[in-house]
Amino acid sequence: MSSFPQVANDLQAALAQEEWVSLEQDHNHTSLFDSSYRLLSVIGRGRYSIVYSARRITARSANDGGLDPSGRDLAIKILTRSRATMAQQLGKEGLAMLLCEGAGVVRLFDYVSSGESSYLTMELMEGGSLANLLATRTRPIRADRALQVILQVLDGVEQIHRAGVIHRDIKPDNLLVSRSGEIKIADFGACFLPTDGLGDSNFARGIGTLDYLAPECITGSGICEATDIYSLAVTLFQLLTLRLPVKGNSIGAIVDRKLSGQTLPLAQFLDNAPGALVHLCEKSLATDPRDRFQSVSQFRRALLRVLAMKKTEFVSPKSNLFFPEPSAT
Repeated sequence: MSSFPQVANDLQAALAQEEWVSLEQDHNHTSLFDSSYRLLSVIGRGRYSIVYSARRITARSANDGGLDPSGRDLAIKILTRSRATMAQQLGKEGLAMLLCEGAGVVRLFDYVSSGESSYLTMELMEGGSLANLLATRTRPIRADRALQVILQVLDGVEQIHRAGVIHRDIKPDNLLVSRSGEIKIADFGACFLPTDGLGDSNFARGIGTLDYLAPECITGSGICEATDIYSLAVTLFQLLTLRLPVKGNSIGAIVDRKLSGQTLPLAQFLDNAPGALVHLCEKSLATDPRDRFQSVSQFRRALLRVLAMKKTEFVSPKSNLFFPEPSAT
């Protein structure tokens, strides 16, 4: 295992190279992109990409200066730099989406790489991200609703693992919500495919989002299905408390606490938290992946046991979990 200072230095060096794109690199919204898409609005930004809501148009509608009313609204992820390695990585992301296609995963329509343009077109989730919804809240989601959110996400994670893929970047920003409240997993840019080797440079750099990244991704000691369980547990903790389970004033401090298992206790923020729920979070956030739930099915069974302990009427997994909750009586 790498020393804490060395791991922190490696991450800081990697982050220094991963600059966000500048506003000057945005495409002109008044013109067509690749002769086929009208870009409508920016809905997300990555280190080397921008995601737009867009509409596919016909040549006739372009000549008329308007949008084809029969055109399909979609999301389009466009690389803002033309390095070959970035186009290859975007292609890998598209391949992962195809391998993992299912009800709980954002659907890929196309991957295009020609000349200086490389982009993905995919299903548009008009409800935005779970992160955006959390940002509007002044109090945590009710415990039973938080568990139901994670149960929905588990369907997509199970589909991903069935394909032999590890997502490695499950977090509220990558959990997208439809108008009806359906949750799907997006952004496979950090995923680990069955054909990837442990010597892969992205793997060694611990690519992903540090707050949600499992300890074994930081140290490069190997990943497995329990790696995504850790990220799910961080997300659950955040839903229950509006806080992250590992905090620090620097990258080094966060790394140190992650690798030494210094997580905040759920009971500190959640009054009368059931012991089974506390145990579920502690087990899922264990530093050693062998101490966590080893599969989605194990994690799901534990979640359902916690739900079964409650004496409250729970929302259906098919319901919109984000309608305003009734006032407590």
